[in-house]
Amino acid sequence: MTTSRLLNSDTSTGFYILDIHDLESTPIRVEDTFGKAAINGNYLYTSQYFSGVIRYDISDINNVSRGTEKISFKPGAFAEIMALDENYVYCDVGSEIQIAQYNNISDAIVYTPCTIEGSDSPIITGMKMGTTLYLAIKELGAAIIDVTDPSAPSLISTIDVYTDDFKYGWSIAANDQLLALGIMSPFVTDDTAKIRLYDISDKSAPVFLRQIDLPDHYIDKLDIQGSRLYAGTDKTFIVINLTEI
Repeated sequence: MTTSRLLNSDTSTGFYILDIHDLESTPIRVEDTFGKAAINGNYLYTSQYFSGVIRYDISDINNVSRGTEKISFKPGAFAEIMALDENYVYCDVGSEIQIAQYNNISDAIVYTPCTIEGSDSPIITGMKMGTTLYLAIKELGAAIIDVTDPSAPSLISTIDVYTDDFKYGWSIAANDQLLALGIMSPFVTDDTAKIRLYDISDKSAPVFLRQIDLPDHYIDKLDIQGSRLYAGTDKTFIVINLTEI
């Protein structure tokens, strides 16, 4: 991943790119309509509604150009990027996970979708670590998927917070031992966001550890770095020391 650019996207109008080597510089705005985006090297990949995934050349942020190639996924489904690595892009397509090898974007190999058993709800966000994909799913909670073989991803386990507690899965972060799931109430006036922590040393059987209640409506972003958990909510930003959990 590039370390010299900061991306901020707006799913309805476009995105901004900032050169973080010069924090006084003016962010560059690119007008377009798209979903989630991810950067690899000098390219930005983004979902383009039902057209699939397209690519922008951002090697010169003052002259961002859109390529003509695209990766087409499941017909009739909006492909939303969940994760991206050097060789593969992982997308939510109609509540399923579909993976494409995109080394040559004009001749990308798109594999058969992986169904998440027991869920037909939108996947909100995801992250990949090693050979495992972690997903926050709206009307379920979370899913853990083995992508050792990207051509045949397989569901390892799910965490259901919707059936038991009528909560949405909204954000997710994980390392080798711990999974943090941000959940929220379906009711817009209900500020009862929570972070639930799970032991995933055995990914096939996540074990609930504890819950952290927050006076916020939703948790937009979670990240685990070392012994700290970082959480950005609709109202604030918090840091949690995991050694005290």
